[in-house]
Amino acid sequence: MSALQKTIRKNKEKALESLRNNNLAAAKSAYKKILKAVPRDAEAWFMLGTVEGRLKNLEAAERCMRQALDVNAMLAEAWLGLGQVLELRQSVDEDLDEALKCYLKVVELKPQLGDVYESLGRIYLSREEFGEVIRYYQAA
Repeated sequence: MSALQKTIRKNKEKALESLRNNNLAAAKSAYKKILKAVPRDAEAWFMLGTVEGRLKNLEAAERCMRQALDVNAMLAEAWLGLGQVLELRQSVDEDLDEALKCYLKVVELKPQLGDVYESLGRIYLSREEFGEVIRYYQAA
């Protein structure tokens, strides 16, 4: 393992520990350091987006989730994170439409991510599509 890889691994451990301890500023700083060294690290982009979301920086969270997906479109957790950000934002109906598409992508990629089914149920409830609400809440 190279020195760079060791440093990145150490920074990821530090960032995750900071996140677990709700030290969001330290987690954000650590993920930014990782991304400065490895700009195409999808997991780091996703985790930075998670931190930004917890800080209520929804625009930054969305950008980070989209960057994670640009690097790795198969990262189901980033699809879930993007859907959650769009659902929280709800600035226009298109946000909910896109959130729905994100959640359906999660089901396609990683159906065992249980949180997605409640999210789908909420969106279908807001649309008064009760058959779908029941379907996804039962799957949760």
